[in-house]
Amino acid sequence: FDEMQDWNQLVDVLRRASSQHSSEFVPATQLLKEFESQPGFHLALLKIALSLQISEIPVRLIAVLFFKNGIERHWRTHGPSPITNEEKIKIREIICECFNEPVQQIALQFAVVTSKIGRYDYPKLWPDIMPYMVREIQQQLPNSDVIKDNTILLTFRLFMKELSTKRLPNDKKIFLQVCQQLFASIFKLWGELTLQVASDLQNHEQNTQKITFDMHKLINVLKSFRCISPALQNESRIQFLVALLSSLRQFLQFSQKCCSLELFQKLLILHSKIILDMLESNQRDIEQLFSETLAISRQCIFEHAKNGDLFQERFVVNCMNQVKCMASDNETACKILPIADVEEIMRCLVFHFLPLTSGDLERWEEDVEDFCSEEIGETWKYNLRPSAEVLFLTFLHSNPEQLVPMIISALNSVNEKIKTADKSSSDVGVLMENDAVLSAVGLAANELFDCLNFESWFMEHLLPYDFNLYGNLITSKIHRRVLWLIDQWMGVKPPVEIRTTLYDFIIGSLSPGFNMAVRLTAASALRQVLDDFEFELDSFVAYQDRCTDGLYRLLQDCEAGDTRMRVLHVLSFVIERLGPQVVTCIQQLADILPSIWLTSESHNMLRCAVVSTLVNLVMGLRGDSPNLHPFLIPVIHACTDVSSPAHIYLLIDGLELWVAVLRNAVAMTPELLHLFNNLFALLIRLSSESLKDCFHLVECYAILGRLEFIKSEQCFQFANSLLSIISDVNDKCLLVVCKLVSTIIGADAIEASEVFTAYIKDNLQRFLSESFNGVLSTARMLLIARLALRHPVAFWQHLNNYTGEQFNQAASYLFNMFSTWIDSVAEITHRKEIALAVLTLLDNFNEIEAVRSSIPHIICITVHVLHDVCDEDHVDSVVILDSDDVADADWSDNHVKRESLLKRSDPVHVISLPHFARSKLEIVANFLGGPAALDELLRENVDQQILTELRELISFS
Repeated sequence: FDEMQDWNQLVDVLRRASSQHSSEFVPATQLLKEFESQPGFHLALLKIALSLQISEIPVRLIAVLFFKNGIERHWRTHGPSPITNEEKIKIREIICECFNEPVQQIALQFAVVTSKIGRYDYPKLWPDIMPYMVREIQQQLPNSDVIKDNTILLTFRLFMKELSTKRLPNDKKIFLQVCQQLFASIFKLWGELTLQVASDLQNHEQNTQKITFDMHKLINVLKSFRCISPALQNESRIQFLVALLSSLRQFLQFSQKCCSLELFQKLLILHSKIILDMLESNQRDIEQLFSETLAISRQCIFEHAKNGDLFQERFVVNCMNQVKCMASDNETACKILPIADVEEIMRCLVFHFLPLTSGDLERWEEDVEDFCSEEIGETWKYNLRPSAEVLFLTFLHSNPEQLVPMIISALNSVNEKIKTADKSSSDVGVLMENDAVLSAVGLAANELFDCLNFESWFMEHLLPYDFNLYGNLITSKIHRRVLWLIDQWMGVKPPVEIRTTLYDFIIGSLSPGFNMAVRLTAASALRQVLDDFEFELDSFVAYQDRCTDGLYRLLQDCEAGDTRMRVLHVLSFVIERLGPQVVTCIQQLADILPSIWLTSESHNMLRCAVVSTLVNLVMGLRGDSPNLHPFLIPVIHACTDVSSPAHIYLLIDGLELWVAVLRNAVAMTPELLHLFNNLFALLIRLSSESLKDCFHLVECYAILGRLEFIKSEQCFQFANSLLSIISDVNDKCLLVVCKLVSTIIGADAIEASEVFTAYIKDNLQRFLSESFNGVLSTARMLLIARLALRHPVAFWQHLNNYTGEQFNQAASYLFNMFSTWIDSVAEITHRKEIALAVLTLLDNFNEIEAVRSSIPHIICITVHVLHDVCDEDHVDSVVILDSDDVADADWSDNHVKRESLLKRSDPVHVISLPHFARSKLEIVANFLGGPAALDELLRENVDQQILTELRELISFS
């Protein structure tokens, strides 16, 4: 791009890239992206952007935009196609020419580019840039209107912002040094500009263009100070804050005359932001200036209360947050805030900032769902009413003894008005004042619960007041506030005696006859009332039909996705509380949930709410849930399909629904089996924690379908891919898999031993070759024992296939490990399973030498476990007797019932260990030629004490 031909070609491409026609814009943009890797391209872009000879501003703007994007991607040495050092040097040499740029849009982009390069190269590779900018700044005159002056200040501000965001220790040290060196010169310029802008404002009607230019310069300097102030020394910080407070007082004098100027309001907001930053970060260092800061903030709050058009809300919010910051420290607040001043501010907050404004009422009428949208996070930092509420609570928590009586007094005044209120009471001001006091009482619930009996207040005042106002045009505001009060007080001191009255009042407020704001607040209050430790389903059953019907109608009437999501969460919670009683309202839910799902394809969070509701619905329906499978299974498929972008949002809830459906299913179906295919992609992509959920799904399939599942193609594919799936997971996940395969073997050992051949072989190899690894080694031992007990032929075959000529040595070692590690097995049932397994292998006493040589280990294990399982009468206590009736038990879901039935057929709970040991030893005696030969064998190989205990426990002689 050094030759004139290349230059003209590039200008032509840029001209086409600035075109409004896609036929020219798209190919030109693609061509520019291809040029990025060519040497000299970015330098050529910079020269074109700086060239005032090119009259087309869009061409220069496109050039600087592509230049900026190229710097982001290619300036760093280790980035893709990095810009050469020679080109970087030339760019740094000529970029300072951009300070004379007359077009504001292009000048801003140059400022951004300069700051980005400075972030990478200052001070090592570009030490000259900071001295150059400082020199230019020092040469400025306060009343100068040269474009270059403002451009340099803008660049300096962005430059300092970039440096302030660097976090490496050396970078922070350099920034600290730069800030301390620059403070004096920047502070001097700021003071001069402040005086100049004050002079401009005094005569602002004479030259509005000059005022605008000077304000832009002052704003850039102040924003630079916002980056610099945290790095200043304490003395400099106090000096700056004193001057800043003085500057703010000076500008506030012009608020009546200049309140309509947007830049003037920005200037006030910027002052308040910097003061707030300094209060939050260096509170103790500037404590001596609290009184002055508080006086200014208090003045602005009161003036805004009298004249709402005087300041922008953001400025007042910052003032409130400043007061909150100072009042949060109770000791400091007592020094600078007399209680009389606190009470005055509290009255101002309650009666001027808590009432609904005309703007709120307009939102109520125009978009009620937006009006009722929940405020989350730190909205008090940016919005006026939440900020007033937080300041109200801050004062209340700091001075409860002095302020609670003031709130009670205001409440008593409202109660007196309530007594005289009637349907003809239509004074909006009075009603909004009442609403504000009720709002204060709700906010102060934590402080008032000892001195206000909410139950009697509700019954004697609020309920009659609300009923008396019914039919009034603005009664819905008070009705909504009463519901909100219930919501607030339920979390503090739940009413007990009037619970059914609250049910009736809240559920009645859900009906379509009420305003949408009332109905949404009722839904929120309903959840809070039901989410109580003392909730009793019996007292709510009478209201459940009205409740679900009201929520059903509310869902139908909601339009915004976020609102429907909130209502769905309430409905989901109601379903959870109803439990099996949800069957009575299944038709309503079956009507509305599919329609919401189908119409919310672009609203993933709403779909999450639908899935969450379906989880609770399935858990409530239990055995009746298969009736909904035609809808549920496609929903699960959509949630767990990794080829769909929506699975990022829906996967967790979708897995939970999948588990709920399987646990409550009554039989395996082709549709459920086909759904298993979605698991393969999940098992490959998910983390170890999510894999556990997937493996639990496999367990549910195995227990639900048993032989039908184990013989399926899906299970075969899962078994074949299992080793690759678990190749890079932690021990906890390996433990889950080991227990899963053990469960599948328990469901059908014959088929499972064939399907999971590779995993069983791997398990044997690790068990025989690794040192003891706590619970994981124990789980491997239990899996091997389970296979040996249920399918000994397969066990010997797997062991022979793995060990080959070393078969007998491996088998002997295995018996030895069983004997050694059985003490690490905690559960009695697992210990018994190992004992049954080694006794089962005595059937091969004649054929396998290792069994004969391991008689001492087998007897030791047996006696050890007999002591654990036998009671005083030598009866196996682990055996489940036929008299234990499980048919009528109240199972939490069908999966638990299936687990119980599987457990009842488990040899561990069916076989008596003493009888089993006796029968197996009799078999060995027959192999040896009689009991005498067995007795001799045992005496020669087993400790006499152990033999005595064995005979006693199994009555064998």
